[in-house]
Amino acid sequence: MKNMDKSYPVNQVKKLSLINWDVTFFFSGLGLIAFLMFYVFNRYLPFQDGWFHYYVLLTQRGELPYRDFFYFLQPIPLFMFELLAKIGPEFIVSRYYGVLERLALFVVLYYLLRKEFSPSSTFVGVLGGIFLYQSHNSDVMYSYYQTTLLLFLIVLLCFKKAETSSLSGLYFLISGIFASLVFFTKQSNGLVVFLLSIFLLFLDGQFKQGLKRLFPFLVGYFIPLTIIIGWLVKFQLMTSYISQVFGGSSSKGPIAYILLGFFNRHYAPENFLIIISIALLLVFAVWQRWTYFRIVDKIETGNDWNYFLLVGFILFSVLGFLVPLSTQNATGIFYIEKFYGLFWVYSVFFVLFLLSLNIGFRWISGKPQIFSPAISRLILGSFAWMYAHGMSYQLEEHGTLLGFAVVLAIFFDRIQSKNNSFRFIILTAVFLVALVGVIQKRQIPYSWWGWIEYGHIKTVTSSVPAFRGFHLSPKNKEFYETVYKDILEHSTQNDTIYTYPHIPIFNYITNRLQPTFSPVHYFDVCPDPIAIQDAELLKRNPPKMIIFLDMPENVYQFHENGFRDGHLSGQREIVSVVQQIVLQYNYKKIRTLYTPGYEWPLIVWVKP
Repeated sequence: MKNMDKSYPVNQVKKLSLINWDVTFFFSGLGLIAFLMFYVFNRYLPFQDGWFHYYVLLTQRGELPYRDFFYFLQPIPLFMFELLAKIGPEFIVSRYYGVLERLALFVVLYYLLRKEFSPSSTFVGVLGGIFLYQSHNSDVMYSYYQTTLLLFLIVLLCFKKAETSSLSGLYFLISGIFASLVFFTKQSNGLVVFLLSIFLLFLDGQFKQGLKRLFPFLVGYFIPLTIIIGWLVKFQLMTSYISQVFGGSSSKGPIAYILLGFFNRHYAPENFLIIISIALLLVFAVWQRWTYFRIVDKIETGNDWNYFLLVGFILFSVLGFLVPLSTQNATGIFYIEKFYGLFWVYSVFFVLFLLSLNIGFRWISGKPQIFSPAISRLILGSFAWMYAHGMSYQLEEHGTLLGFAVVLAIFFDRIQSKNNSFRFIILTAVFLVALVGVIQKRQIPYSWWGWIEYGHIKTVTSSVPAFRGFHLSPKNKEFYETVYKDILEHSTQNDTIYTYPHIPIFNYITNRLQPTFSPVHYFDVCPDPIAIQDAELLKRNPPKMIIFLDMPENVYQFHENGFRDGHLSGQREIVSVVQQIVLQYNYKKIRTLYTPGYEWPLIVWVKP
């Protein structure tokens, strides 16, 4: 590869235009994403939603995380939902927040990339990244992953501003504050961001200059750290906090599984190997022909290209909306997106891995970098973020926003080939990402262990107060209201209701408490010792009602292979105890419902 910027002249001819393409691309992209999000955000509501709503219900009753209930996360997500609860108790509040946060992601990422790339490539990169990001199968608009990503982008933005500002020390201090906020939102991502930030401070300068940058960064980092540690100490939560947030990582399995387990945690390993092989061959082919491409400065596209980009994204988005809603179409796009999305994720991962290796070798050997310091930061940040995301479960679309956007922008903006053939290939791929992303979001906006939400034309509102503002399918409305009425009819607010394994939504909407220390007993958030301890609590204090999701054996085996190195999980002890107390206390089975899509039995038992 040859050094960039000065090796080759930019051969595109800039034409006068009455259109400000920077503004046009920005607002067009923002409008497309906003339209899709606001179309779908209140049309689906999986029963796995509501974890944080229930946590807040507990804190509103005077309970504290770590001490009074098991809480596997850092404090900031809980603090944020406590603030949202002040706006209203309805689920729609968190959906509005999630949509606004996602639009903020678009704005910050667009601004960040626009500092290094042309308007057209920024448009292609950010919009392609957002479309892939939102196609994740368990997307409910908000998540602590999304919040940490937004905070991380602000860290990178502060690094960029510090390059040219006379107030560089202030920007490094602010970057330290946001890096600390990342850590106290999601610890694994936060640790990677902290280590990456330290490296980036020394990446493009002398050692003394790096130390000069490090001091304000650490000062900023210690501001949130001091406040949160002070809060933990004040309420005597420090020991349990460390045990649950860091010791609780045992629910992810041994350390080797945490660091590299994302290569094993896949639904169809044989298909995964095929996809990985294809992705590696594609990346290798591009790498082999890299010398045929030319790395140049920003390529300013002409009006014809810009019109083509704008019309193309709009056209393919509209085509996605024109596909009729049906179970058959939803099933088809589910399997297409499942493997197609995996292909893009690992292709981007391998490209970023190779680029990051190149940056690292050049830094160690003292050779000049191929890209500018800012672009090198984006590459390293993208790879680090994808890797950190994979440690929690597997490499997925919602960990790829930054990486996909950066790779697309580099390929579209900085790499020339004869007759623009490479650019046409990139555009074809991105338009397909947009098309599939829109179809998937309309046809099957959610699918995760036990619940598949299909797109629907006929919508109804629910009588459940917490669901105000949602337009559900008639079938799902009936599902929720049946369980809701059963709980109200057979229990009081003084009774406990046990919901297994990941459905405290029913506790929240009925204001009934769980009888266990952990509100959620899903495999990757509840370690075995807590699950076994809670099984004993259930045995000693049988609840008034049990709402039990009867998951197939292969679900237990899948998670035990992915998170327990093949060993039996503590969740099996809970299942065993539930079966015992149902017989011992003569629980009456009053209803069996079947979950949408998966058709798993949801059993409702009542103790006489």
